[in-house]
Amino acid sequence: MDWLQITLLGLLQGLTEFLPISSSAHLILVPELIGWEDQGLAFDVAVHLGTLSAVISYFWRDITHLLQDWWQSIMQRQTVGESRLAWGVLLATLPVGIAGLLFKDIVETTLRSPQVLAWATLMFGLLLWYWLGCLGVMLVVLPACGAGFYRWQDGEGNYHYGDNPPPQGSYTPLEINSQDGWYRVKEVYDGDTLTLQSGERVRLIGLNAPEVARQSRPDDPLSGEAKLFLQQLVEGKRVRLQPGVERYDKYQRLLAHLFDESGENINAMILREGLAHAMIKPPNSAYSDIYFAAEAAARQAVKGIWALDGYQITPIGEAANYRNTFRRLQGRVVRVEEKKSLWLLYFANEVKVSIAKEYVPQFIAAKIDLPRLAGRTLMLRGWVQQHQGKPIIRLVDPLEIEHIYPKSLEMMEGGKVANPHELRQPK
Repeated sequence: MDWLQITLLGLLQGLTEFLPISSSAHLILVPELIGWEDQGLAFDVAVHLGTLSAVISYFWRDITHLLQDWWQSIMQRQTVGESRLAWGVLLATLPVGIAGLLFKDIVETTLRSPQVLAWATLMFGLLLWYWLGCLGVMLVVLPACGAGFYRWQDGEGNYHYGDNPPPQGSYTPLEINSQDGWYRVKEVYDGDTLTLQSGERVRLIGLNAPEVARQSRPDDPLSGEAKLFLQQLVEGKRVRLQPGVERYDKYQRLLAHLFDESGENINAMILREGLAHAMIKPPNSAYSDIYFAAEAAARQAVKGIWALDGYQITPIGEAANYRNTFRRLQGRVVRVEEKKSLWLLYFANEVKVSIAKEYVPQFIAAKIDLPRLAGRTLMLRGWVQQHQGKPIIRLVDPLEIEHIYPKSLEMMEGGKVANPHELRQPK
């Protein structure tokens, strides 16, 4: 081979590898048409290594994240991040490598003939045409038929997913997209919402930042600081986006966890700065332990919102004064009552806390025995809402009960809230 042939074939490989055509076929057919001597399998492997190196250099951050998640999945013996994708790539690569070793002689001779390449190209072209036709039909027919993907829960509290809803009982339709990956942020709307270059609006999972002004409502305290912090982190930059199980909220915003190029969880960074409070909305409960720990660190340091009066502990008997707001409340459970679909905890001044039975298994796993909470003083958190004119707080996760105090410790007289640092949290 001379330098002209080497250069032209190298350029040919570089140009065709990233197009939906066979670069390997071109490396064989072009020399055949020009009248050059077959350069051999070793040369083809060498130029393929060159384009592989280009791919690795461009996607090195993604590959690093895959390898990290893969290694953590081995250490923890469970799925971590995108470890399933890493395992899939590994398992899909092994058969090809084994086949190459077993059929090396056939690959170097028979499979490099122009006749084999011509028939293989024709066959796979027809398969691709057929597949694209089927895909086009699916994209038209399935939405018209109302096809989708669903989540439901059985009688034992276990979640199930499928493309057919259960014949009886309730279920939740889920939006299925392929939006995992790296994206560039166009602009930040507030401390927990942003817009991608594609125009997609994203709402960060697991936290709630102070609201910016809208219509007649003024800015919440520290909303500007929360927005500025997120702008400095992501605006105009690439982020790794990991959508939740339930991908969209009622405002059609994509629900996601965000990571920067170093792998840092951006949602947790906001919480550690005290510029949002942690929250859980199933089924998007991944990283909840991380988010609540990040918030706890900010509370301990009295950073950001945790220096504001609105985020301090309030006697639960005053909940009626805080309609449709997030509050941290403390009070004594007067009685506990089991209903058909939920548990109710009753407090002073007709304040109730409800826990739907679909969430009870998490409380049991956290060793919280709901019937035995009667007479206990709780510190809990959540949104104060109204039900039949009375305040109610709906809990979905045991992390929303911050402390359970021994029965001997009651609320201090006059409605004064007990200092949590003076109380022992039971094991």
